[in-house]
Amino acid sequence: MNLRLAAGLLAAALAALPVSPAGAEVIACSAYRYLSGPPSPSYPDRTGAVLTDGSVGSPDFTDGSWAGFTENPVIEFQFDKEYALDSVEVVYDVAAGPGLGAPAQIAVFVSTDGTHFTRQAAAVAFDRTEGVHRAAIPLYAASAGRDRIEVTRGAQWLFLSEVTFRGAPAAVPV
Repeated sequence: MNLRLAAGLLAAALAALPVSPAGAEVIACSAYRYLSGPPSPSYPDRTGAVLTDGSVGSPDFTDGSWAGFTENPVIEFQFDKEYALDSVEVVYDVAAGPGLGAPAQIAVFVSTDGTHFTRQAAAVAFDRTEGVHRAAIPLYAASAGRDRIEVTRGAQWLFLSEVTFRGAPAAVPV
């Protein structure tokens, strides 16, 4: 078996695994902000909610449902309370002609106090074929009231449409 075929089979097997346990709910993000690498003025986050409005962009990256980046974005998400996060899903677009590529890496950091962040997970394997893709990154019930993702571009342009968190309210200690 050649290496490319083995890698493809492994990616397919991993994609078939559930990222979040049964019962994990979509967690509403109360706000987010760009700490660095804001969207390009050519493809801005016009509404300030492109990444969390529940609308996945079409393959047409000019449809207004995408934020386009020429720098590596660092984005901080705030929740209304503390959650046990099971996963984060990031939607991105790949179109080789105009130079849109998959991320090279997504690192996820969590915080319970909004000041001190701990690296929880990182992903480096992404679908690089043409089209709209959803990358799911397991977070293993990490407690967080804020979450930060750092995305390293894999091409000239990075286009993101949705960032979705799944989990459940954190248990209250007694």
